[in-house]
Amino acid sequence: MAILWCGGEDIDFKALSIYGTSTSSSNMRSGYARLSLNIQTGAPQFGVSNPFPSGNVLSAWLSFRIKVAMMDANIRLCGLGSSSYTSRGIFVASSSTTTKLALKKYDGTTLTELAAEAGTSLTKTGIHKIDMQIIDYGDSATVNVYCNGNLVITYTGDITVSGISSLDCVQLGNSSPVTSYYLSEIIVSDTDSRNMSLVTNYPSAAGDSNSWTGGYTDIDETTINDADVVYDNTVGHQALFGLSDLPAGSFSVLAVKEAIRACKSSDSTPTSINLGVKSGGTVNVNDNHSLSTSWETKERYMSTNPVTGNPFTTSEVDSLQLALEAAA
Repeated sequence: MAILWCGGEDIDFKALSIYGTSTSSSNMRSGYARLSLNIQTGAPQFGVSNPFPSGNVLSAWLSFRIKVAMMDANIRLCGLGSSSYTSRGIFVASSSTTTKLALKKYDGTTLTELAAEAGTSLTKTGIHKIDMQIIDYGDSATVNVYCNGNLVITYTGDITVSGISSLDCVQLGNSSPVTSYYLSEIIVSDTDSRNMSLVTNYPSAAGDSNSWTGGYTDIDETTINDADVVYDNTVGHQALFGLSDLPAGSFSVLAVKEAIRACKSSDSTPTSINLGVKSGGTVNVNDNHSLSTSWETKERYMSTNPVTGNPFTTSEVDSLQLALEAAA
């Protein structure tokens, strides 16, 4: 069982400069997400995640939560595609009837409906959990779409998209003058995602030590602000930051993802950054990412606690600190 990718904030997607974010509890699950992405009038026609760190796949589960404010016909909501293209893949979408979920493929020009549900699940009432299962991407694939755990679409046939031989990223959909919807808790897994949830543990307190300039309040914003930063120019210097806790409940932790947005100046002594955590009194920062002078999102996926080598416990997650290290 592996988490191939997860996210749900603006930092997790490229080309989101004019997407909105919402911190309203009516548009997400409080205690899990701290914000939702608002795809609305004026938004670009795409939003693309980093490629899956484990590489391309032919079979996967995609899970996301959606709150509909307004919905137009034939809107791509969320799907899987290729990072070689800004908007091309297999999408959960609205049908010509705006309250019907549909399965569609998009080749960058033409949107083709493969199947639509018999019912009307895409309502404005509540937050819906959508799960799409793709089995053997190709000309004889099977795709199942679930809404709130109920199977609403099954399709078997050709789902190929021109130029795409496999899937390696999440792609967000489009909008129109009469569309506004909110996405959160986006997960890609190689196993059934219907019981999965995504919690964002955001910077919320000072850590045990900090040799950098700036504190957690400089990196805790809910909308990207590249003018509000922490920084350092000495290789080996570390910064630790406390994180918010998990919601109450009993959980199994399948993975922890660390995501930062970073760059370097043209005259910087460090040229990369090590990502890590502090757990149980020990700091692990051996995941190195080279930096350029352009802002980029860097990610580290940990299926087990790198300090203990065992699966994370909920108490360990609640006591984790984010660790950054300036590196050569």
